[in-house]
Amino acid sequence: MAATPDILHSKTAAELRFFVDNPSYYQPELVAAAQRELRRRGPEAVAPAIPTPPAPLPAPPLAGEPAAVAPRPPAPLAAAAPAAYYPAAQETAGQYDYAEPAQRPWLLVGSVAVVLSLAGLGFWFKSPSPSAAATQAPPAATAPAATSPGLEATPASPIPYYNAESYVDKALAQVPAAEKRDEQRLNQYRAVSLRFWAAQNPSAHLIGQAQAGQANPVFGPQVQLVLGLWHDFDRTQVYSYSFGPVMADHLARMKVIAQYQREALKELANDAEAQRPPHLDDDQTLAHQQALPPLLAALERKAGPITVHL
Repeated sequence: MAATPDILHSKTAAELRFFVDNPSYYQPELVAAAQRELRRRGPEAVAPAIPTPPAPLPAPPLAGEPAAVAPRPPAPLAAAAPAAYYPAAQETAGQYDYAEPAQRPWLLVGSVAVVLSLAGLGFWFKSPSPSAAATQAPPAATAPAATSPGLEATPASPIPYYNAESYVDKALAQVPAAEKRDEQRLNQYRAVSLRFWAAQNPSAHLIGQAQAGQANPVFGPQVQLVLGLWHDFDRTQVYSYSFGPVMADHLARMKVIAQYQREALKELANDAEAQRPPHLDDDQTLAHQQALPPLLAALERKAGPITVHL
């Protein structure tokens, strides 16, 4: 301890007072030497320094003035002397060093092993055993949806599609070129013929079904639909046309056929509304139906003048 007074000469008064105020931390010789050094330095070293009040905060800058730079805080007082000078301090610190760096990897490996073990146990408890999987009942088959007893599938026979343009082209093929030179008359003839064939072909289909006893459950609405197509044709007859001889003959045949077909469709519509099997029974209607083939054939090939008995 001969060198201890020399070491204490380099210490500050605060460090010396720390030794004196905490005698249980250091050797008695060191504490006594610190007391002697404080007495040697005089009363100012023995008495604790009066703490200086903190500096007042700067006033906020006025508008337009630059903000003042905050002063840097003073450096803290020097800490106690390093542990190298005090063996007791070294001994105390060594008592709380729990694990050396060389031993820490073993702690990490042990922690990972514990986590993996817990995860394996959880999977084992959640996984069903083979016997439980074998005895587990298969999922019940989904029962088919029950159909409503009041609804039944109704077979329907749609009206076939007929290309009216092709029938108009056949009729125009029988018209001389001289009658087709007038573009306005040609367009009028084409418009009337399109509406005629749009109603004539479905009419022949429905009448043929009724006479063969093959009317379907939606036969009544289909008849009403075709009657509406004949109404579209009748709207073209409110105008007068200046057709040539062949075009005028075709128009006259169309009017007669429209009358016969509309007559037959109305009789079938009455049967469907009365819930009777649709069938043509009227003698006049049947006679008119027998007159249709020659009237229609004249629209597809050259024929003599039409003679109709009404």
